[in-house]
Amino acid sequence: MMAALRRRRWLILAVVLATTIVTGLATFRMKREYAASATLMAHEGALDPLPELGKTNTEGRTDDKDIAADRLKTVATVLGSPAIVGRVIRQNGLKTTPDMFMKQTEVQELTSRLVRISYRDTDPEKAIRVVNSTVHTFVDFYKDLRTQEARQQLASVTDKRGDAEQALQVASSRLQEYESQTSMDPVLQNKELLTRATQAEQERNAAEARLREVSAQVATQEALLARTPRRKELQSSSTQAEVVGKVQLERNEVAKKLAELKAKYTDDHPAVIAAMEEMRKADERLEEVRSKPLTITSNIPNPEWDAVSINLRELRRDRDGFSAKVASLNAKVSRLQAQIAGLSGVDVQHSLLSQQQLLAQQQVAGLVARQQQLQMALGVMDRAPLAIVDEAGGLNPRWTSRGAARSSFRRSPSC
Repeated sequence: MMAALRRRRWLILAVVLATTIVTGLATFRMKREYAASATLMAHEGALDPLPELGKTNTEGRTDDKDIAADRLKTVATVLGSPAIVGRVIRQNGLKTTPDMFMKQTEVQELTSRLVRISYRDTDPEKAIRVVNSTVHTFVDFYKDLRTQEARQQLASVTDKRGDAEQALQVASSRLQEYESQTSMDPVLQNKELLTRATQAEQERNAAEARLREVSAQVATQEALLARTPRRKELQSSSTQAEVVGKVQLERNEVAKKLAELKAKYTDDHPAVIAAMEEMRKADERLEEVRSKPLTITSNIPNPEWDAVSINLRELRRDRDGFSAKVASLNAKVSRLQAQIAGLSGVDVQHSLLSQQQLLAQQQVAGLVARQQQLQMALGVMDRAPLAIVDEAGGLNPRWTSRGAARSSFRRSPSC
């Protein structure tokens, strides 16, 4: 064998050398493709709908990771829209179509607030330029988009506030004019009752809304409890002590028999050989029983069922509490309305004008709060909803041997 290898050593060396040369030429001629990446981060709350911008968590702002991830998916979708792709192609003078551009582009949602954009090209400088142009274009576009929406709503609310303030001024003037014409003092008792009745109705409406919400949660938990088993099986393993003891006794009997036969005969005697074989088998059985665990299945209470049951019990208690509160507020509203209707000497016209003034004040207050919220939202938008936390270029990429790149710039063979 060695002689045959020595005779053919030149042929073997020639084959190896030819393979190496072909591989090197293929690697050298292989078209290289580079991927440049940049990372965007959404500011906290910047992707929320406009009605939630400016709110805190205690004011009802949504803070759910799944919802935030869905909103980031929407941002990633807008990133691949023709409005962005067309601008990037024109800015960089790319001779490609939007479809081909998107095939060279990859958008990854890293977390609920981070998204990475990568662009592949055979020219590394071009890949860096295009991906940086893409993120800058998108940040400006998305800021203008959200700001335009907020300004439109703010203009609408401002107009409504002007109309509401004018209506409040008219209502207040009518009330003052009526009081001056009739030379009467305001019916303080009636105004107090009207205010209390309005407040009670608002409290009742809020309680009814919470009652509907808690009732829906109770229904959900009841369905979950119906699907959750009350008990669960738990398996555990242990050594079979009784079986091990029995096999140990059998092995001891075989050992005793073997000792008696060895006292009478030599080790070559057939009876001794048979006893030794039986002894070997007894040792194997004993070792097998010792190593084989005994599986025990226990039926225990399911902790998940207990947790759902406790949560359901608390929700039912809350539901009963809100039901009682709604019933109490309904009775209070009915009682106040009866007192208003039964007041003797009450000027009906004065009561009507007072109620109109109160409703106009409430409408103005609501519009002022909404206007302030939108102004806070615009403040968030002015700081840009999205921030570029990582751009391609500069010290990034870092090159390794043979031109491979890491971090936000990587080399991959072109297909």
